[in-house]
Amino acid sequence: MVGWRLRVDVTLYYASVIIRDYAYNSNPDQPILAGQTTATGIIENSFASSINLFPNPATNHLTITLPNANKKVEITITDITKKIIYSTTVSETQKIEVNTQDFADGIYVVKIQTADFIATKKLVFKN
Repeated sequence: MVGWRLRVDVTLYYASVIIRDYAYNSNPDQPILAGQTTATGIIENSFASSINLFPNPATNHLTITLPNANKKVEITITDITKKIIYSTTVSETQKIEVNTQDFADGIYVVKIQTADFIATKKLVFKN
């Protein structure tokens, strides 16, 4: 069984649900590798919790910092319609610079994936 971790914000007045981030472990019967330790068996993964996006909100560029240069990492940025705006695969690097000059104002999802986990972060773009 694959494990999932999901954090959401619920606004009852506007009847909306916002997924802040999620992670899962594709290895059966293993704890979920996520950014926080909780009593539910979710263990801290220093790689996932050390990923940073800045500036956020972004204007004309985005920097993604990764804690470990040894892993192969796939980065995908999608808009709210799930259209892929940017995608790259890197390894042996701790910093990725993304030119966001052509991004439309809005909210994007940045997916960071290695062989061990998938994590997402929310990115806001304001021109």
